[in-house]
Amino acid sequence: MLINLPANLAELLSQKGFSIDTSGSCMMMEIDDYVKQAPHSNHIEVKDVCDIEQLRTWLDIVNAALFGCELVTIEQFSDILNLENSCFYLGILGGQAVTACLTIINDDTSVLEMVATLKEYRRKGVATATIDKALIDLHKKSIKTISLRAETDGINVYRRMGFKECFVRTVAACDWGKRRK
Repeated sequence: MLINLPANLAELLSQKGFSIDTSGSCMMMEIDDYVKQAPHSNHIEVKDVCDIEQLRTWLDIVNAALFGCELVTIEQFSDILNLENSCFYLGILGGQAVTACLTIINDDTSVLEMVATLKEYRRKGVATATIDKALIDLHKKSIKTISLRAETDGINVYRRMGFKECFVRTVAACDWGKRRK
């Protein structure tokens, strides 16, 4: 069943007390448009996540950097770790794991998900190096198209790599505590 939503849905929700955020973007890239990035530091290493302990580290980074709390759990992701169509990556700076990302493949396309860097390690090239490794691996697997949802602070990084904005992502949020008063 197809539902026709009003073209001004964000405006209508805003009038009802929802906050509207249009700062993010959905982006795509044909793998042939990929521009490899020069490493910022010799102290950056990127590892494939291969076991549960590395996955715990990956989750700690994602939860801290993206959500500020434990929103995703080992139980939710442990089955995904062993799927043939997914790859988890850890970016390491000076021996410390500080960046995480995930790719999920479907036929000749992939999505880049959960790109996260601990706040105190941002703008040091670790996320770029981690994404670079993920994209190189996808290229080796003959992936043609990669998509992602970008937060505002990551859009320029993705543009430099060859991603193009497809559409603005609109997120409506409501503080239910305030609405009940």
